Amino acid sequence: MIWKYRQVNTLPRLAWCLHVRRDDPEVTVLHGPWVEIRHDGFVEGAWDGSFTEFDFDQATFFTGSGARRTDTGIVVVTASNSLEAVFVARRDNSLLASNSLVFLLDQLDDAPQPAYPLYALQFRRFHRGSGKQGRRLMTTRGGVRIDGYFLHNLRIGTDLCVEVVEQNKPPTFCDFAGYRELLQQSVTRLVDNARSPQRRRSYAPITTLSQGYDSAAVSCLAARAGCRDSLSFYSQQGGRRLDSGAEIAAHLGLGSLELPRDAYRSAPGIADAEFEACPDGVGVVWLGVEEHLRARLLFVGDFGDNMWTRGRRSSCHVTSFMTCKEFRLRTGFLVAAPAYFAMHAIPTVRTIANSDEMVPWRVDSRYDRPIPRRIIEESGVPGTAIARNKQAHGHIWSPDARSMTDGGRRDYQAYLRHLEVHAGKRQLSRSRLQHRLARASLSARRGLRKRLKRLRRYFPDLAVYRVPRVRDWEYCFLFQWGLERTRERYRIQASAATEVASAAASAGIPTRAIAAAPPR
Repeated sequence: MIWKYRQVNTLPRLAWCLHVRRDDPEVTVLHGPWVEIRHDGFVEGAWDGSFTEFDFDQATFFTGSGARRTDTGIVVVTASNSLEAVFVARRDNSLLASNSLVFLLDQLDDAPQPAYPLYALQFRRFHRGSGKQGRRLMTTRGGVRIDGYFLHNLRIGTDLCVEVVEQNKPPTFCDFAGYRELLQQSVTRLVDNARSPQRRRSYAPITTLSQGYDSAAVSCLAARAGCRDSLSFYSQQGGRRLDSGAEIAAHLGLGSLELPRDAYRSAPGIADAEFEACPDGVGVVWLGVEEHLRARLLFVGDFGDNMWTRGRRSSCHVTSFMTCKEFRLRTGFLVAAPAYFAMHAIPTVRTIANSDEMVPWRVDSRYDRPIPRRIIEESGVPGTAIARNKQAHGHIWSPDARSMTDGGRRDYQAYLRHLEVHAGKRQLSRSRLQHRLARASLSARRGLRKRLKRLRRYFPDLAVYRVPRVRDWEYCFLFQWGLERTRERYRIQASAATEVASAAASAGIPTRAIAAAPPR
């Protein structure tokens, strides 16, 4: 098997697309300028092991994506979290895989159906899955099957058969001390890997910080691993900054950058379009800290709702970083969510949270999470610095005209006028009917959910998941708009490009770099 790399400097820094043809020993990889490449694989990510060994396919915790050549075929490695997916599609005698849905569709010369109104709903259902099942995407060329995978690796054979492979699991534990040690060791190794001088581009750690349990606990772990910077979003109310983590940062010795939640609104152009390329755009607030994230390993508290609660699993499934993929690849940073560590052992963690040893860290409130509270207080942060209720100021829960930038709103309105002209009345009437039927169906499910919630008094661990809402009609096409605007950065003008020698060629790696202007 021969790997041929083509570095395209106009691509987002961390984007890649793998091309495999049936019974063909040559594998082609198109990639951005910050992707790490070797003779037997490539990666944009960090893991709890040595970077020099380049054995990220054997990691117990991995963030990012990549692929390696093995004796049994190509192993595509996905993140050990559900925040990001690797997308795979087959067409004729070839298979394509990419860490960007936009890149994959561009290489397939395909696009979503312009008048289909329920893409946001499809993606919510996708992220509720186990990470190893496919979802058929409605496209203009007949609905090519695009499978999205997370939390599982993939083995691709020469016959293009895709086998789902379980990721390695971390060591077992039985008490808080064992779990805390596992978390700390994993965070420390991840930071050391990301900072490795052997990298083409190293990543310095930075952590998000609010007054909530999850980000505060993660920041305590990151601070002990050498992190020195934090950032917080806040909302202004009555002269007070709500949900700012500045006080906790001071106790941990972290530098604190505080920004208003709506700082992104001043971004020029249509910068928020890339967040809609993977619905629902809830992570657009991160646009306001772009300059502080480049070449960083960002620690976030995502999944703490599910991992660290004492009772039933949280009904919250959408987190801000599910929609930040294109922003992350373009800006050039990695995301780590330590709450996902040992997520296969949720029952054990739940048992620890409800054990007698955790009684001193419980509170008489629905917002009761003794495990992160103990991590926080044992790190020297007083319990009074933690909020009594979950605030989630790092999210935009209902993207609409009020949450868009001025440039983005004007451009989207122009896109809608274009859609009305080219889609035709018949197609739009059919789309309106789909929209109304979906709303009626989900409304009935919300009524059933209310009845099930009453049963919790008899079955406290009963999981009653939140029923998603369908966007208002005028905002149902944000995905198509965002994807169309974002795919411009993935169009490779090979005929106009100049091939130049790559430094990797001297190392025996077959690769070509296409010279062009560097990414933004």
